[in-house]
Amino acid sequence: MADVATDIEALRGLVRHAAWLADNGQDYGRAASMAKYFGARVAKDAANKMLQVHGGYGFSDEYAISRFYRDVRALRILGGTDEMQRYVVARAAFEEKGIRIQP
Repeated sequence: MADVATDIEALRGLVRHAAWLADNGQDYGRAASMAKYFGARVAKDAANKMLQVHGGYGFSDEYAISRFYRDVRALRILGGTDEMQRYVVARAAFEEKGIRIQP
């Protein structure tokens, strides 16, 4: 639980930062991609850890965790795949140094 709670709080910080940039008319593309990528990772890790807490019962449709565990896969695709979000973040980091990269 401590790992999941810490990851969720870190994600909140990324989301707030991206929103602040957008609200202030600044370029928020990199920050939004970081938040989307990290958010999908946090959701996957949290669902996996909570499934472990439930043990074998976690796979039973009686418990909500079984659905969360299955649905979290879609988060890694919707809004741009993990690979695309990582590319956007890396491209922005390289561009800060004057280097242009292509996928």
